[in-house]
Amino acid sequence: MPRCIFKFMWDTLQQQREIFAYVINMCANGDHYWVLAHIVPTFDLEGNHIGYHSSRRCPHRKNIATIQKHYRELLAIEKSYKNPKEGMQASLDSFVASLEKLGVSYAEFIFSMRSAA
Repeated sequence: MPRCIFKFMWDTLQQQREIFAYVINMCANGDHYWVLAHIVPTFDLEGNHIGYHSSRRCPHRKNIATIQKHYRELLAIEKSYKNPKEGMQASLDSFVASLEKLGVSYAEFIFSMRSAA
């Protein structure tokens, strides 16, 4: 799982915006499984931010294959740097640039995969 995706996710959540993200979760026995997580900030009755809520769905295999290709590219960028923070930032910059090149927002990118299944 590319670190830059987690950074992008948390940056979005800290802006008190929702996000959908493909995430690889690890089982206690070391196995893993994919989810499409929908994460939203949670607020109390006075409007104070108090946490997050995540609903997870099982993604379609076709979407996993597509996202794995992107995640492998991002991981390769991250691993090409000695400094992990520099690698994460370079990977994030590459990811954002690829979205700009496609002319789509992150949400449009995610939703385009969901509608293709």
